[in-house]
Amino acid sequence: MFMNRLSIAVLASSFLSFTGSAVSAQTARAKIASTPIRGEANLASAIIATVQEGGLVDVVDLQGDWYRVMVPSEQGKPLVGYVLARLIEFINADGTPSVRPLVRGPAIPPVLTKLVPPRDKAAERERALKGDVDARRAELQALQGEPLEPVAGSVQPVAASDQSVSPAAAGEPQALRRPNMRRIGATGNKKVWIDVNFGGAQSAQGAQAFSFVTTVFREPAAFASAYGQPSRGTDFDFGGGYMFTPMFGFGLSITSTADKNAAGLGATIPHPTIFNAASTGAGVTSTELERAEGALNIQIAVVPRMARVLSDRTSLRLFAGPTYFRLSRQMVEDVRYTQQFAVLTSLNIISIVGSDARVVEGTGWGFHAGADVGYFFSRYAGVGGTVRFSRGSVEMAEPLSEKPAKMTTGGMQFGGGLRLRF
Repeated sequence: MFMNRLSIAVLASSFLSFTGSAVSAQTARAKIASTPIRGEANLASAIIATVQEGGLVDVVDLQGDWYRVMVPSEQGKPLVGYVLARLIEFINADGTPSVRPLVRGPAIPPVLTKLVPPRDKAAERERALKGDVDARRAELQALQGEPLEPVAGSVQPVAASDQSVSPAAAGEPQALRRPNMRRIGATGNKKVWIDVNFGGAQSAQGAQAFSFVTTVFREPAAFASAYGQPSRGTDFDFGGGYMFTPMFGFGLSITSTADKNAAGLGATIPHPTIFNAASTGAGVTSTELERAEGALNIQIAVVPRMARVLSDRTSLRLFAGPTYFRLSRQMVEDVRYTQQFAVLTSLNIISIVGSDARVVEGTGWGFHAGADVGYFFSRYAGVGGTVRFSRGSVEMAEPLSEKPAKMTTGGMQFGGGLRLRF
């Protein structure tokens, strides 16, 4: 086996020496950093050397889109390889670009070379990998017809015999790999998301009033409760989902909002002894009444096209879908009052002294829609913000009037917090 390899190497070297005298080579220089020199005229071939921008090579002939070139090696003998025609340019003796045509020359067989293993294998491996990335990028740009630009900060390996040429590291895999086409922006290649938000909420419920009419002293008497527009409350949101495609996904989120507000009270009571001498008293509850709303949001998530070209550190997700609401609310059940009157005159003074309240609950369906943005400071974790509008209705038994009443659920919710993706 050793003798066979030695014979092949001797024959190849002899043939190269013979053809080198018969073929008139032209000088060309590399147009980009880490210009790759391959063993054969195809992208699947191994990279046997790289040439720095401005480095010189001897061009032997043209084969399709490839030039056959000779470059120095560490052993002092030239290597024969191939380079994409777009990556080099011919020059005259004074260094100016040349437009001389190049004819096809005789076939030159590949030369078997074995480079001396580098002393610092780890450093050489790192340089070779960086050079390989730059070389493949340049070839991809050339095939796509894009402008060729040097890669800022790229590292080019340097050979001992010629600083403009660097052979590929020995033992390094040189098979063509699929270009890194990982989608950037939005969720990148992560499919699972988890969001935790704290913020505020403004209920969609408007002002409401309820009344109860009964008979007192053989005349109608009325009791009333009034609830104003709920004030801004707190919001907690926890959810997650899975992206089935880069554009569409499915998720669930649980939201909880709460607020407290006082309710107005009223009572209209007839005079005990004089007809048509009723009097009205008004007041407010001594404590604020709690209103808590929970929701289960079923989300259809969409990542818009514009989000898929953003940085991999940012995300944008739109969502919408049905919502199941559960409303728990303290409401006035009884109104307590005192009455002062004169038996022989129409004097009749009603004073509200308190009320009783109880919790009523109800459930119902609605909808929601919103958007979420995030910024990831690590591979899996980041921060973000969300805004959601929802609307629904719940029917419950109003305790004062003892009649069914429809309550509006949902509203505007906004918050921010932790973002996770896997």
